[in-house]
Amino acid sequence: MNTQIVKSAASADNSALPIGYQPEPALLPPCRKVTPQFSDPLLQQAYPGFLSRKLQRNPRDLLAHVQRIRLLRQAGQGDACYAALNALFQILGTSGQALRKRLLLQCRLLLNKQQHQRLEQQLLGEDAAPYSLPVVDAAYTDIQGTLAIVAQTHRTTDSKVNVLLEPQLSRLESMVRSDPGDKQACSELLGLYQQYKLRSEFTAMHAELLSRRFALPEDWQATERMFACDQA
Repeated sequence: MNTQIVKSAASADNSALPIGYQPEPALLPPCRKVTPQFSDPLLQQAYPGFLSRKLQRNPRDLLAHVQRIRLLRQAGQGDACYAALNALFQILGTSGQALRKRLLLQCRLLLNKQQHQRLEQQLLGEDAAPYSLPVVDAAYTDIQGTLAIVAQTHRTTDSKVNVLLEPQLSRLESMVRSDPGDKQACSELLGLYQQYKLRSEFTAMHAELLSRRFALPEDWQATERMFACDQA
């Protein structure tokens, strides 16, 4: 279905496209194929970045992880493929061993010896620092951003936030990042921080918003004082 929509828009005559044309994958219906294929080469090139943005909103979207890995493998982007594999391995932990093993095998020729060894150690549960972030080329900032969220997700889950709370927390934090003036989202997010005593999560978000020089409502200062009193 996705291929037909893009084909009618772009493949008949590329010269008919507007100057500066950029495809927007978010406007397409959800693609459930493991390896998305589009007749528009610009869309095919843009889709991994779109998947990275999806994963920033929901790091546990297994299909998006697999799609991104397979598209990067198809494009021959070894370093980006390694970073995407690392993100998936971190999210799955000890689960999904058959899937992780199969994807690693499929991407093996694109990885250097050190990259393959590192992922293989994670697969075998021998990595002493499974949540450390790989170094990849600066061109792959979308994936680096996703990896940072993955690592933060693991640190949070390992502390106080359970699996059921985590998606709600991630969703609200994403909403507040996009619009710090959203009073409803801020109120719900601060309520979660307070209810579950998520002091470190609150501190990280508060510092991030302050660094962007946003004028925050009094509720943020009140929550900060509450955590300060609890710690005293």
